[in-house]
Amino acid sequence: MPPPDGELPGGPQPRERHGRREATFLLPHEWPEAGAFLEQAFVNSGLSKRSVLAQIEYEGGTNRLNSWFRGTSLPKPETLEKLCRAFRTSYLEAIDRYGYYHELLRIFDDLVQLGEQWLKEDDAYGVLLRRSPDPKSIRDSGVVYWRGRVITWGRDDVGFDAFDPLDDPAFEARYAVGAWYLPPPHFAPGTPEIVRNYATQSDERTIVVPRPMAIAILLAVLAFPRRGDIYKEASPQYRYDLAKAADALVKEARRQRVDLRAAGRPRNVHRFLQRASDTLDDSSLEFNSRRPIAAEYMMAWADSICEPYARYARLAAFELWGEAGGRPVGAPSNVVIKAVPGATTKTPISFDVPSVFAQMPQLTPAELPEIETLTT
Repeated sequence: MPPPDGELPGGPQPRERHGRREATFLLPHEWPEAGAFLEQAFVNSGLSKRSVLAQIEYEGGTNRLNSWFRGTSLPKPETLEKLCRAFRTSYLEAIDRYGYYHELLRIFDDLVQLGEQWLKEDDAYGVLLRRSPDPKSIRDSGVVYWRGRVITWGRDDVGFDAFDPLDDPAFEARYAVGAWYLPPPHFAPGTPEIVRNYATQSDERTIVVPRPMAIAILLAVLAFPRRGDIYKEASPQYRYDLAKAADALVKEARRQRVDLRAAGRPRNVHRFLQRASDTLDDSSLEFNSRRPIAAEYMMAWADSICEPYARYARLAAFELWGEAGGRPVGAPSNVVIKAVPGATTKTPISFDVPSVFAQMPQLTPAELPEIETLTT
């Protein structure tokens, strides 16, 4: 059982804070784990504490650095970025481990901007199923056209010139392919064989997106689970490993964003990312409620970028799917309800049988992509 909020298991305790809360969404008992990550990066760097403090331009003694390593205090995001440069470690992984989700949202936006730039350079686009101001959006289908030609994956029986982009290293270097498999269909007795054969031909679904977009969507899904989502066994560690491996792409995305801003690009992030950020800042909500509420905006954002890839990411990351408004298995039966403003009442509600809207079993198998294929 984790210790109560605000307490650390032994050792110095974090001081009580007043006024504006730190930007982190770690609970106090999680701070030492983040500090241990930072200390290990320091050890791996081979630097001395004094040289580290000189590189981050901190004029005090080593006590501050030690407090960061113990987890009794946290470096601010701008300081953490300097430390990551000094330790030559991934800033994306660091801000994820430190719960600096505002920074994550900005980096997700940067990665999508880089992916959009690659689509433009490659004349790559999709097929829309709904109205959109952008007729070449990949929102509904992912990348279907590359360099202006239909992707047929080498097939020559679809009415188009056979075109397999995997034969071109330029495609493989820039694009990620996700796949999930539909469950075997169940046929009623006496179903004609021709129907059975047709129904089992297309049991795999594939979706193509630029690698920066794939990384952003995967990390968003992993970092912002919906209420009731249950991770697959290796998913949490995969999230950190992907963030570490994606460091070079993140640096390129951030560099390009600075260049675009210099050319007059608006500073605002995507509207759904902004709403998620506003939710994280909303002090009228309970602290532990902000992240799952923000997760709903994150899912809307991922769907707006490429809905099929967001679906694939959730299939690959979670054993059980949570749903908006549902309650996870094991929710307390004695629930406080706000009947009228300023008054509350308690009522027993049975959750012995989970609602189908709370958790949905994973029926379509999918695996998280190899990190090396996304980031090399």
